Amino acid sequence: MRLSVLDHGHRLPARMFFGLTGLVSRVPMSDVQKTLLYRPDFFGAVFLDLSAAAMRGPSFWTAGEREYMAQRTAERLRCPYCAVTHAELVKIAGDPTPLRPELVAALEFLETLTPPDGVPRDALADALEVSLVWQVVNRLANAFGFALLPGQLESGTRSPHRFGYRFPRLFTGPGTGLPHRTPAGSAGGSGPHDTGAPAGSSGR
Repeated sequence: MRLSVLDHGHRLPARMFFGLTGLVSRVPMSDVQKTLLYRPDFFGAVFLDLSAAAMRGPSFWTAGEREYMAQRTAERLRCPYCAVTHAELVKIAGDPTPLRPELVAALEFLETLTPPDGVPRDALADALEVSLVWQVVNRLANAFGFALLPGQLESGTRSPHRFGYRFPRLFTGPGTGLPHRTPAGSAGGSGPHDTGAPAGSSGR
């Protein structure tokens, strides 16, 4: 069910942001951003901090692997909007195929919740955070009838990757101040210790 308030109920800073980005990109703001910036002090700021940490914070998993987990979550929950979006983000962040054994095991874990052997415990916690974020977004997308308009797939996928799933605090408020987490694998585990930088980049 489409809620008109998500199209017309935003505060002035968010409306200014929508107008500015629309002028620059010539593409309307996507439904995800509209939802996150509607009353961000209640939901969006907190959720964006969680998303940024899960998708681009230090992790056992590369950015591409986390986007792949998000794509698989969307497919499992039958959310076409998110499945298409994350398929595009997999290409941008770094396609992880062929999948390493740890990722195959983690994907099965996200369906069964039976901890596998050979994957660090912190890496499984990271995978659960990715799944949590996109289970929430997938359900919002399905409930509110999110739809991709022409041009939104390209511009809407480049932005979260480029800015690490964050918006300027001017538009979201202070957020949560999530505590720093030690990257999975740093205490004897093995993994790429990814910081969310695009594949092949230095992270600078």
